[in-house]
Amino acid sequence: MRVIRRTAQFKQDVRRMEKQGKNTDLLEAVLLPLATGETLAPHYHDRPLVGNIAAHASAIWSLIGC
Repeated sequence: MRVIRRTAQFKQDVRRMEKQGKNTDLLEAVLLPLATGETLAPHYHDRPLVGNIAAHASAIWSLIGC
């Protein structure tokens, strides 16, 4: 089993989630398999980027002013 080091920022974020009434069960559903070395469920995996990335990048660069 891997050890999960909880930083002060992580602890604050979890406390904020609990205070806002958000569901921390979803967080545990992701952290527990990672700690035990299991693979995550497919719906938690990264998804490929789709669409016209070049158009988005040029819009961002124009906002930045480069």
